[in-house]
Amino acid sequence: MLNLPRIVLAPVEYVPLLYRRFVLRLSLCVVLTAFNAAVIVACGPLLYRASSNHPLWLAALALLFSALIASLLRVWVVMFRSRFW
Repeated sequence: MLNLPRIVLAPVEYVPLLYRRFVLRLSLCVVLTAFNAAVIVACGPLLYRASSNHPLWLAALALLFSALIASLLRVWVVMFRSRFW
């Protein structure tokens, strides 16, 4: 008798851990997006008015908000990359 490996390696009731991890990462990304949006809405206009007459401060503020958006984009990219690759 031949010793052939099974085609299905896991039982039918098996729930992959990667799916749970993806759901946790997705919920974290949604929470971070909401938090960042709240920070931008709450602090953005005030900081803009405070730095509107100072070009160097305005450039620094633009860099800070760019870093905030870039870090948020990085979180989403890492989350989707872990799901599909």
